[in-house]
Amino acid sequence: MAEKLATLVVDIEGRIDKLERNMKRAENRGQKAANKITGMFKTMGAQIGAVFGAVALFAGVTKGVKAFIDLDKGMRRVNTVTRVSEAELKKLKHQVTALSTELGTPTSEMTGAMYDAVSAGIAAADVMEFMEIATKTAIGGFTDVAIAGDALTTVMNSWSLQMSDANDIADILFKTVELGKTTIGELGTSLALVAPLASASGISFESLSIQLAALTAQGTPTAQAITQLKALIVSLKKQLGEGVFEQNNFADALRLGIQGYKDSGKTLTEYLGTQEAELAMLGLTGDKLDIVRQKTNQMGARFKAAGNAFDEAQKSIDKKIQNIITALTNSLFPVLEETIALVEEAFPKEKRVEFDLIIPLPLGGLFWDEKNIPALKLFRTELG
Repeated sequence: MAEKLATLVVDIEGRIDKLERNMKRAENRGQKAANKITGMFKTMGAQIGAVFGAVALFAGVTKGVKAFIDLDKGMRRVNTVTRVSEAELKKLKHQVTALSTELGTPTSEMTGAMYDAVSAGIAAADVMEFMEIATKTAIGGFTDVAIAGDALTTVMNSWSLQMSDANDIADILFKTVELGKTTIGELGTSLALVAPLASASGISFESLSIQLAALTAQGTPTAQAITQLKALIVSLKKQLGEGVFEQNNFADALRLGIQGYKDSGKTLTEYLGTQEAELAMLGLTGDKLDIVRQKTNQMGARFKAAGNAFDEAQKSIDKKIQNIITALTNSLFPVLEETIALVEEAFPKEKRVEFDLIIPLPLGGLFWDEKNIPALKLFRTELG
C-alpha cells in the first residue's frame, strides 16, 4: 500500500512539473507574440507618424508659400496708394511681418486693413503705428483688423483728428462697449452712419459715444440706436437751430428740446417729426437721465480700456494657438525671399519665363506629381 502511494505521489509530481513546463513555454510564446505585435504597432506608428508628419510639414510649407505670395500682392496693392520706393516698400513689408508675428494676426488680414487705412488718408509714415493700434483693437474686440481700422479712420476723418488721437479713440470705443450692449464689430460697421453729421453739428465723439452707450444699455441694438441718434440730432437742429449743439452740450440740448416740446402743445412725435427721434429722446431724458449721467462719469475713466481688452484677449487658448501658427508661417518668409533673390541673381532677367516650382515630397515610397502639388509660381530659364 505504501509503495502504491509513493508511486502515485511521484506520478502526480511529474504531471505537475510537466504542466508547469508547458505553461512556461506557453507564457514564453505568448510574450514573444505580444512583443512582436507591440513591435509591429510601434513600427507602424512610426511610419504613420512619419507620413502624417511629412504631410503636416508639406501643408505648413504650402501655407507659408501662399501667405508669402499674398503678402507681396497685398503690399503691392497698398503701394498703388502710397507710391513709396521699392526699398521703402520692402521695409514696410518686413514691418508688417514683424507686427504680424508679434500680435499673431495673419499678414493677409493686415495688408487688407492697411490698404483701407492708406485709402482713408493715413500717411505712409504713420501707417505702421496705425496698424498696431488697429490690430490690437481688433484682437481686443474679437473682430477683423479691417473693421477695427474702419472704426478708427471713420472717427479720425469725421472729427479731423490726428494719429496722436488714435489711442484715445480706441479707448472710447472699448469704453462704449463696456458701458453699453454693443461690440467693436458693430460700432465699426455702423458709426459712419452718424459720425459725419455729429461732427458737423458740433457733437464730440466722446459725447456721441456716451449717448450710444446709454441707448444700447437699455436694449436698443447698435444700428437702431445710431439711426435713432441721427434722427434726434436732425430734429433738434431743425427745432432749436443749426447751432444748438455748438452752443450747448448734448444734455443741455436735450433739455432745451424737452422744453420746446412742452411749449409747442404737440405730441413728442409731432414735435420731433419721426418716431426714431422720439425713441432716442425718451431713452436719454426723464427717468433715463441718471443713466446718461452715470455713463458720462464712467467714460471719463476710459484710459487704457483698449489695452486692457487686448491683454485679456491674448490670454485665450485660441489666440495663443493662432500666435504660434502665425509665427511658424511667417518664419518661412525670409527663406523664400532669399531663395527668390538667389534665383534672380543666378538667371538673367531676359532668360526667364514663368514656371511652376515643383517640390516632390516622398510619402511612403510614393511621390506626388506636378498635377497635385500646389505650385509656387516663380520663373525658369530657357537652357537651350
